[in-house]
Amino acid sequence: MVLIGQVILLLAAAATFDESYRAGLQALQQNHLAEARTQLENAAKAEPRKGRVWLALAQTYWKLQEPTKAVAAAETAASLASGDAQLLKLLAVYYSETGQWLKAGDVLVGYAAAAPDDRSATARILDCYLQAHAPERAIRAGTSAPDWERRADIRSLLGKAYAELNRPESAATEFQAAIRLSPYQESYYFDFANDLLQRQQFEPAIHVLEDARRNFDKSPQLELALGVALYGLRRYSEAATAFQTTIALSPDLEQPYLFLGRILDQIPDKLPELTRLFETFEKAHPLSYVGYLLHAKALLAQSSDSELPESLLKKSCSLNPKIAESHFELGVLLQRKRHLPEAAVEFEAAAAIDPVDPATHYHLAQVYERLGKTDAALSQRRRHAELMGAGKP
Repeated sequence: MVLIGQVILLLAAAATFDESYRAGLQALQQNHLAEARTQLENAAKAEPRKGRVWLALAQTYWKLQEPTKAVAAAETAASLASGDAQLLKLLAVYYSETGQWLKAGDVLVGYAAAAPDDRSATARILDCYLQAHAPERAIRAGTSAPDWERRADIRSLLGKAYAELNRPESAATEFQAAIRLSPYQESYYFDFANDLLQRQQFEPAIHVLEDARRNFDKSPQLELALGVALYGLRRYSEAATAFQTTIALSPDLEQPYLFLGRILDQIPDKLPELTRLFETFEKAHPLSYVGYLLHAKALLAQSSDSELPESLLKKSCSLNPKIAESHFELGVLLQRKRHLPEAAVEFEAAAAIDPVDPATHYHLAQVYERLGKTDAALSQRRRHAELMGAGKP
C-alpha cells in the first residue's frame, strides 16, 4: 500500500508539473508575465530538478526586470544541463539574447561536447567569445576543433580574434586562409580589408578589395571599403569614383554621400554632378538631414550666392539638431553674410556637440571679436591653440 501511495503521489506531481509548465510557457509566449511567473514557480516547486523550467523562469524574470532572480534561475538551469544538448543550446540562446556573451560561449562549449555532430557549434562559440571581447578564449576554442585548419569560417573568426589581440601578422594569415579555402565568400574579403583599414594599412586593403572585385563586382560594401582606402591615401578623385559606384549599387546608403561631402574641395570637377546626386538623395529621403547638408555644401563649394544653401542648412539642423557639421556650416554661411549674433549661436551649438573641433573655436573667436566679446574671443583662441597643439582626438 505504501508503494502504491508513492506512485500516486509521483503521478500527481508529474501532472501538476506538466500543467503548470505548459501554462507558464504559454503565458510567457503571450507576454503575460505575472501569470507565467506563478505557473513556472509552481512547476519548479513540483519538479525542482527540471532544468527547462528554470530556463523559462530565467526568461520570465529577465522580462520582469528582476536580474538577480534571472541570474539565479539561469545558473540553476545550467547546473542541471550537463550532457543535455537541447537544454544547453536553449540556454546559450538565452545568454546571447540577454547580452551575456561570455556565458553563452561557455555554455556552447558544453553543447559542442554533447552534440559532436553539430559542425556549426564551433563557429557559434567563437562568435560569442568575440562578442564578449574574449579573443584568447575564441582562439583556444577554434584551434581545438579537429578540422579547424580546413574550415574557412573558423579561420576567418580566428583572424578577427588575432586582430583584436593586435597580432596583425597572425590575423592576416587566418584571413588569407579563409579566402583561399572559400574564395566566393564575400565577407571573408571584407573582414580582412576592414582589419587593414582599422590599422590604416590602406595599400594592402586596396589589394584585398581589388581581388574581391573580380568575384563580387556588384558589392556596395566592397566598393565603399575601397573608397575609404583610397580616401585614406588622399587619392580623392579615385575615392570619389568608388563612392559614386557604391551609390549606383545602393542609392539609399548614407555613408558614401557623407564621404563625398568631406572631399568636395578636392574634386572641383565633380561638383556639378555631385550637386545633382545630393539633391536626388535629398528628395528621396526628405526626413534625413544628410541630403540637405550635402546639397548645401556642394552649392557653397561652387560659390552659390542664392538663399537656397541657408534654407537647406536650417532644414538639416531642424531634422537632426545633434549634427555638429550642420550647425558649423550654417555658422560659416551666416558669418560670411555678417549675421554675427546668429552665426555665434550656430558655432556655439556645434562646439557643444563636438567640443574638440579646432575650426569651430577658431570661427567663434572671430565672431566674438567682432561682437566686442573680447574675453570670450580670447578664451576661444586659447582653446583653438590647445586643440591644434594636441591634435584633435
